[in-house]
Amino acid sequence: MEERKKNIRIVMFPWLARGHISAFLELAKALAKRNFITYLFTTHANLAYFKQTLSREETRHVKLMDILLPYLPQLPRTLHTTAGLPPHLINTLKKIFLKGKPDFFTILDTLKPDLIIYDFLLPCIPLMASTLHFPAVLFLTTGAAANSYHYHVRDNNPGIEYPFPEIFFLDREHKKNKKVFDSLENDGIDEKNGITRCFERSKGIILIKTFKELEGKYIDYLTFLFNKRFVPVGPLVRAFDQTDGGEYNDKIIEWLNEKEKCSTIFI
Repeated sequence: MEERKKNIRIVMFPWLARGHISAFLELAKALAKRNFITYLFTTHANLAYFKQTLSREETRHVKLMDILLPYLPQLPRTLHTTAGLPPHLINTLKKIFLKGKPDFFTILDTLKPDLIIYDFLLPCIPLMASTLHFPAVLFLTTGAAANSYHYHVRDNNPGIEYPFPEIFFLDREHKKNKKVFDSLENDGIDEKNGITRCFERSKGIILIKTFKELEGKYIDYLTFLFNKRFVPVGPLVRAFDQTDGGEYNDKIIEWLNEKEKCSTIFI
């Protein structure tokens, strides 16, 4: 009870891809340094992989929690992750992830967090948060340039050109990507325009994994498009310690120190 008074409690719901979970986990680690306690929920198929990346000290503030998805014979618990999942089952995984709404509600009602941070596929989370009177914000693990271009094109504003002409799709690329995003927006389980609703329902701000020095103008354009402040949280790169690659990390720093300023691209 004493700990509850001293710490702000956060619940995180990342999508079941390791790249998404990794970004949420690094954000949780950064918040842990400021005495936040974070409960990050993912499936059993992802837990073992990520538990080994936490130090004993970090586990005091970052709690990896198991979330149970609805059972499907063609998708056992061992496949409740995008890692190694056959492409034809990705949409099935997304659908059972969205079907987990009752469990999400129970988690929030039980933990009563001070803040909820959710991923781009869960428009139901901010609605539940509003019902329970908890603030919920979206965390984008993809960069500002790609998001600003996609949502400018998606709106199909006639006569309004995307303000950064160095980024564009060829016609065939645009058609291919439109099919992908249409399938994400209209999944038949939650609601139409689901990803867009995730943006619109975020409370006041949207967190995004990037930094102003690299994508400042795209961050500003996203703020314009959604009339909502986009807050960069940095690149959130996993830091190697001396037990899991410190020597390798030192070599990278030495190599970078030999380069001229602004001569190396971070991807």
